[in-house]
Amino acid sequence: MRINIQNQAEVSTRYTEKIENRLTKLERFYDKIDYADVHITSEGSSVTTYRIALRVGVPGHDVVVKQKGDKMNKLISNVMESAKRQMKNLFKD
Repeated sequence: MRINIQNQAEVSTRYTEKIENRLTKLERFYDKIDYADVHITSEGSSVTTYRIALRVGVPGHDVVVKQKGDKMNKLISNVMESAKRQMKNLFKD
């Protein structure tokens, strides 16, 4: 799987590594994932709100998740859980 992370919010590498790690775990549900594109942006000055847009490309389908939040760890977990649920629903036996 090709993983492309665009980090426009300039979050630490700790978070981008966590995203990569969680994306590789998605291959448990479907081993023919072609790519995963992740866009991380932020907005706000006093309280930063982060946005993550994830697109996972699989033959015939794209799994798309977009969420925002102010805590990066929780946001990453929510995005990945949502992608996992979508993958399970698409490819359940």
